[in-house]
Amino acid sequence: MKDLKVIILAAGKGTRMNKGKPSLYPKALYPISNKPMVSYIINTLKKIGIKKPILIIGYKADLVKKEFKDGCNYVLQKKRLGTAHAARLGIEKVPFSTKYILILQADDSAFYKPKTLKSFIKNHIDKKAKISFLTTHIPGVKDIGRIIRDKNNNVIKIVEKDNLTPKQEKIDEVNCGCYLADAVWLKKNIKKIKRTYKGGKEYPLPDIIKIALSSGDKVVAYEIDRSEWKGVNTLEQLKEAEFSLYREGQ
Repeated sequence: MKDLKVIILAAGKGTRMNKGKPSLYPKALYPISNKPMVSYIINTLKKIGIKKPILIIGYKADLVKKEFKDGCNYVLQKKRLGTAHAARLGIEKVPFSTKYILILQADDSAFYKPKTLKSFIKNHIDKKAKISFLTTHIPGVKDIGRIIRDKNNNVIKIVEKDNLTPKQEKIDEVNCGCYLADAVWLKKNIKKIKRTYKGGKEYPLPDIIKIALSSGDKVVAYEIDRSEWKGVNTLEQLKEAEFSLYREGQ
């Protein structure tokens, strides 16, 4: 895994966890079964031979550093201008010798299994993709964009929830927010993402898939079991995640 570098986005304030107000501690440190949620993916990465991921920190960054000490490398996102902006800051710290870059979210990666990530990485390399990303199926999903495929099962677009047609609303495949890309390709194309999210205030990372598709670069969507991905954006979802870990005996 020495050809691979990992970036974990962990700069969030957790405002949705605290009734719209900044939380007492960063979102990434909210506990699931008495452990910071980001600690689960850090430990999973260790199991597949990846040490010291790059952690993008921002809100109350010192608390994150205090928690993980020298177990991670840190990059400070002073202004939170979106997920693509955060990822770009991390990418700038990746050595030129790196072949692949894996980007994960701190708040929804707790349930990925080591064998899933290893298979995801192998599949990306074997298929010589420029970028791969994880997807899953959520029956009855309403508040997330959808993955659109053609009759040959190839991804042709990602449609945001507000732009879905009635037919597309019936699709239940969603983007998990985990990306694996050719490092040279990513360093070049991450710069093309525009401020299109939240009224032009933020750079959205999912647009990297749109850029790849529009350029004809090879994109691979890798489906995982629903049990391995849980978005954690509210206290209710945090409790659901904790129950899932308890049920699985983790």
